[in-house]
This record gives sequence, C-alpha cells and structure tokens, in this order.
Amino acid sequence: MIDSILEAASIILQESAPFTEMDTIPLPDQVSELYNDLLSRCAPNEHKDWGLAITALKLLAITHRPFSIVELSWAVTLHTARNVNTVDELAKLVDHKKLMSMIQPFITSFELDNPRKYQVQLIDKSLQDLIKKNWATKYSNTEGSHSSGDDGQRFESPEALILDICVRYLLLDEIGVKFVFSEEQIAISELPQASDLFNDEKDPVKYNSHCSWEAWEEDMTRFNPAERGLGEFFVYASCYWPEYYGLVTAEALPSLASIEKLCQADSKRIHNWTQQNRRPGCAMLPRFPFASQLYDPLSITCLYGSVDMLHVMLKDSDFDNVNFLEMTATKAADQILQWGDMSRLRILFLDPRLGHQLRNLDFFRLMIRRWRESSVCRPDWEDAFALIDLMRDQMAQQQWGYELWCIAASAGCAPVAQRLLSGARHNDGLRRELLREFSLMTQVAPMK
Repeated sequence: MIDSILEAASIILQESAPFTEMDTIPLPDQVSELYNDLLSRCAPNEHKDWGLAITALKLLAITHRPFSIVELSWAVTLHTARNVNTVDELAKLVDHKKLMSMIQPFITSFELDNPRKYQVQLIDKSLQDLIKKNWATKYSNTEGSHSSGDDGQRFESPEALILDICVRYLLLDEIGVKFVFSEEQIAISELPQASDLFNDEKDPVKYNSHCSWEAWEEDMTRFNPAERGLGEFFVYASCYWPEYYGLVTAEALPSLASIEKLCQADSKRIHNWTQQNRRPGCAMLPRFPFASQLYDPLSITCLYGSVDMLHVMLKDSDFDNVNFLEMTATKAADQILQWGDMSRLRILFLDPRLGHQLRNLDFFRLMIRRWRESSVCRPDWEDAFALIDLMRDQMAQQQWGYELWCIAASAGCAPVAQRLLSGARHNDGLRRELLREFSLMTQVAPMK
C-alpha cells in the first residue's frame, strides 16, 4: 500500500509542473494529502512517532548537506526529548533504525550498515518545497510542546528549528568540559598531512580552487569527535549553526543566554566548536583560520548573526560580565574589518553603550591598517570609510584629524585622505584642524 501511494504521488507531481516552475506554481492539494496519508501510515503514533518523523523531514528540507543516519537521529531525538543535558543521556535515547523505518519512503536509498556516511536526503525537490511551504505551520500543533522553545516561542521556520537544535546540542555539558583533540592528535596535526611523510622532495599539498576540499583532504589524517565523548551531532552543529544564525528574524531569535554561553570568551566550548568549524571534513589540517581566543558573543554575532539578533544583543547584554572580552566592540569591529559585512560597523559605531570604543583615532588607525593588509578588493570598504563623515566635529574638537590625515597619507589610503579633505570644505572646525600644523609652522618660521 505504501509503495502504491508513493507511486501515485510521483505521477501527480510529474503531471503538475516541471521542477523549474515548482517555486511559482502551488503544489496540488492531492500531493499534500498523499504525503500526509503516507506519513500517517509510517508514523501512526501521533504524539511521539509523528513528531519524530515531522522533525526529521523538516531538518532534511533545510540541511546544507546530506545528513548521516546517526546525525539525523541524534538531532531529532534531542528536539523531542527536551530535558536532556548531556551527550550520554542523549545517546541512550537514540534509535536510528526506528527513525529510518518511519521516514524511509520519503528519502533516497541509504546504507543502514554505514550509519556515519553523509547520505540521507529527501527523495524529491517537491517534497522539500511542500515541507517549507505548508508543513511548518500546518503541523505545528501536532508537535505539542516540541514546537516551542524553552520560553514558549514557536519556531516560525525550519531554520529557527535547526538553529535551536544545533545550539542546544553545543550547550550539552560535555561540549564545555572535554577538548575536541587529544594531546596525541594535537601532535599529529603538527606533522605533514600527506601520505608520503618521508619524501623531502615532495612539495606540501596546498588547496586551490581547482580541486574540491574532499579531494584535497583525501589522504589526510582524520579525527572522530564522537571518540572524544562529544557525540554524533557535534560536527554538523559546529559547522553549520553560524549559517542558520544569520537567517533568524525577530520573530524567532534564540535566547541571549544561550548564545552568550555558547560563545563565552576563552571557554572550552567556543574553542571546541570553532576548532571543528574550521575542519568540516574532520581532517586534522584546518581549511581556514578561526582563533577562538579572538572571539566572544558580540564578535560572533557581528560576523554570523542576523541584524535583528545583533540589535537585541546590543540592547540587552551585559558587556561587563565574563562572557565578553574587554573592549568587546573594538575587537568585534576588528573582525568585521577582516571578514565581515562592513555595514555592521555603523551599528556598533552608533550604539549608545559601546560606540565610544570606536569613535576615536585608534579605531581609524586600525581601519587603515586592515585596509592596507587586505588582499581582496571589497566594494563595502566605502561603508567603513563613511564613518569618517560622522566624526568631523569630534576629530576637530579633540585635535586628531590632522594626525589621521597623516596616517592615511603615509599608508597610501587615498579614500580616507580624500574624505578628510572633502569634509574640510564643508566643516570650518575640521578645516582649521587640518591646517593646524601648517599654521604653527608658519608662525615659528624665521623672518627673512
């Protein structure tokens, strides 16, 4: 019966519209009912099994890569068992065979005897569209308390749901106590990662854009965080939670307390997930720099969080507690100058509590230094340089405009020098400041 229902759904989909039009043409009600009927047969227990299956399908609709069987099972189990606090507690509840039996008709073929292979994905794009467009709201009441966070807030989107699961997982006790690498693994990471370690004539393998990361890492030594007691969902949660963090809106933001704990400065927790984040394929050699000691909740939110979340953090966080680095706004701004969206600088710059950390000569000196070090032509540098226009009066009153002009000129930073000169044409105070040293030189010059 299940096979016949699935076959009927496929026939209707083929007759309804090609995939290129699926985003604009509503899915037929018949298809929705067929999928609904099929799910009810696979997961008849509406209070538990139904919630497990629905959660799994939602996660598959929004995932950035195929899940492994164990990853999906751990994530779904964590969501439906709200009082789990440790990796060990969660491990005892996971039943991946049962979950796969419930969602089997909705996913592509998989190898049950290879549960850590990244292979679980939805069988059809139409099902992905159906989940995103209809099921997120249609079945919100069938999940009972599991459709809400600890504060009773409903998940308005699959992105908010998976972000909550990732954050909750990374807040499990072991993630903040154990280190992702053993001492032996740290020593191994210092060795050449190619298979031929003793060939002195062979150049080290360097990544380039003409090969995939998987090909580059093929012969490298790998690690398994689960062997360190961090569980089976640690890799996915560490690597992808920042991407979902940037998508959540004001209607479904995570709690400040959870983000501050997850990103607490100088903690084992932030060290662990950042170390994993830079190694998505679990090769010992990282793909990119991500030094955890440079980050705290504000800098992570400036780089990865949504604008809504950044505004909430600036308004409600206590920046004097241990979660944050000293001069947190300055250090967050430094990360933005190197890696982030320059428009976020203005938000920090105008903030009534933290903006003073940036409204000074030291910040603009830092800006020029990062501009000079940058090897990438970024059009959004104009968003950073535009902050100079907001400081004309202050740099004139505090008499550091001329020094800034000298720093810009010596660094060859024409955009900053030109903005200062342009601003002086319209601001008498700034004009006098830029001419200050010249005027002093004229006053003390010997008469002929």
